[in-house]
Amino acid sequence: MIFDGTDDSMTLPDSSPYKFTNASSFSISAWAKTALTTAQWLVGKYSYPSTSVGYVFDSNNAVASQGRLRLHLQSSATDIIARYGNTNIADNNWHHLVATYNGTNAVSGIKLYVDGSEQTTYTDTSSGTLTSAMDTTDLLRLGVLGTGGAGYLTGRIDEAQIYPRVLSAAQITQNYTDGNAGVGGPTTIVGAE
Repeated sequence: MIFDGTDDSMTLPDSSPYKFTNASSFSISAWAKTALTTAQWLVGKYSYPSTSVGYVFDSNNAVASQGRLRLHLQSSATDIIARYGNTNIADNNWHHLVATYNGTNAVSGIKLYVDGSEQTTYTDTSSGTLTSAMDTTDLLRLGVLGTGGAGYLTGRIDEAQIYPRVLSAAQITQNYTDGNAGVGGPTTIVGAE
């Protein structure tokens, strides 16, 4: 899917395969391509700008983290954990991106992978731990953050997938290897495998 950075996005209904509690294990993966270091929202179920609860998988624009992969989890205004990788993915090349969360309520429970390899250095930001569900009735969105229209993606997303479990490093590497030869297929959202 191509996103023009102005008003393109894709939404899916509020559905149980995309809802996670603070104790849920899950993984999000996608092939993505962007050249911008501004906020580039890939996949998220986040009630922005109303209550700011949910999850966001993106390339963030925080000063020290521009163009780097991030998973942001938020269960209330004060319960936020987020982890940034160390690889700049805003280079106008296709990258296989994966985030996993193991349900431990702590930022250390997040792992990020770029092109089949776990990030070697992380920047962590948090204001506590997750103490309640990240549940929101917001739609699952690709290419934009919430209903506020913030951070429309300028780029492409392919083969977006959500799993109700943590993918192993071996599975992530295999998915990268298998998909590296076939980028360009249809975008699919997977709730269960």
